[in-house]
Amino acid sequence: MHASQGKLENAGSYLKITCGAAGRLHRGVNIPMFTSQGVREDFLPEQKERMAQRERKRRRYQRQLSRRTKGSSGWRKTKRAIARTYTYGHEVRKDFAHQVSHRLLADDSTRLIVFEALQVKNMTRKPKAKAKRDESGR
Repeated sequence: MHASQGKLENAGSYLKITCGAAGRLHRGVNIPMFTSQGVREDFLPEQKERMAQRERKRRRYQRQLSRRTKGSSGWRKTKRAIARTYTYGHEVRKDFAHQVSHRLLADDSTRLIVFEALQVKNMTRKPKAKAKRDESGR
């Protein structure tokens, strides 16, 4: 890779991405995307509200599902409704990533954009508690 195109550094379990003048881009859990210079990219207010609505619907559908007979037609319909709420959030995040990448590529100083398929669930998981042994060895 030519030095003016950017630099990729492997730093253990994550990848640092250097993109010309834009610096490093980071996809976050609470903040969708931000650069190393402190520029924050966030969802539109409408998208935030719709995702909150879908979250409320998902909770309601989960409660309904718990009261349904497993395998019944109502159970299957509720499962599909829950899946649709997850799909909407996934599509909004994917669309947002493409909009940001397009905006960055429109800038002449950006030469390289790399998206990672990070396992955010694994990065935010609470660690398991270590087993404590008492003096008897139990």
